[in-house]
Order: sequence, then C-alpha cells, then structure tokens
Amino acid sequence: GDADAAMAALDELVLRHPQGAHADEAQFRRGEVYFSAQRYVDAGQAYGRAVDILMPVSMEGRGAFPEFRLRLGQALFDLGAWQMRGGDLDGAAKSFTSAVGQHAVVAEHRVNLAYDYLMLARVASARGDVASARRAAVELLGLLPRLSDEDRRALAPPVEDLKTKVGLSPGGEP
Repeated sequence: GDADAAMAALDELVLRHPQGAHADEAQFRRGEVYFSAQRYVDAGQAYGRAVDILMPVSMEGRGAFPEFRLRLGQALFDLGAWQMRGGDLDGAAKSFTSAVGQHAVVAEHRVNLAYDYLMLARVASARGDVASARRAAVELLGLLPRLSDEDRRALAPPVEDLKTKVGLSPGGEP
C-alpha cells in the first residue's frame, strides 16, 4: 500500500544519502511508519538513528532553531515510548529526560514539554521511583496554567490519574 511505497522511498533516501540534509527527517519518518505499523523494534532503531544524526548537529549550534529542537524532542519522545512498551524503563527514562531538555528551551513547545513530563512521571512510577515521579508530576502541574484550554482539557484525565498514582492531592501537593 501507500505505507510500503513511502517506506521504500525513505529507505532509498537513507541508503543514498545517509548523512544528507534530510537524513534526520527520513529516519524520523521511517520511525513513524514503523510505529504506526506496531513494528516497535524497527521504530526504535529508526528513531535512534534520527537522534544519532541530530545530536551532533545540536552540539554544533544548530540546536538553537525551534523546529530543530522540536524534531529532536519528538524523536526522543517516540524512542522513549517504544522503550517503555518494550520494558526498557531505564532507557525510556533517559529518552524522556532528553526530550524534556529539547522542549524546555522553546516556549512554543510547552505542550510537548507537558507530555514529556507526563511520560517521565509514568516511567518513574513504573520503575518504583516515586520521588522522581512526583518531581516530574509537579513540573507538569506547573506548566498547565501556561497551556491552552484545549491542551489542558486533553491532559486532564491522565494528569488526574498521575496525581493519584504518585500521591499528590488535587491541588498538586504531596
């Protein structure tokens, strides 16, 4: 189908230009296609390659561009989700922490940052690290007033569930 044709085109692009100007985007999109097809191992490998391509560029100063940080944060977030599904909670914690680092520097990425903290809290809770889960939950709660009404409504159910899991009161206090 269309997914197969898209994957073939992305594979060709990556094969011909592994370090080309669009290699990071191609790897990220490959990860998206695999993730949609529930091929999480392949998705994780593609996201990992995207991060490998993006990280050195980030260190060279291009990381100041908001769209670049957004893309890298998305790749790290998706890699963390894949790791979490696979039971690699330590890897997921590292990926979500790195995603926070990318999204935290750009005000327009607050909603991405909120989801990073949500997932970081969930993975910390799954690891039994209640203190880290609470810290991430408190950071998330601090972001909520700066999000749009629509984003706050979308986050309300998982935030309430998270507060219960980590032992925070409705106001966000331990």
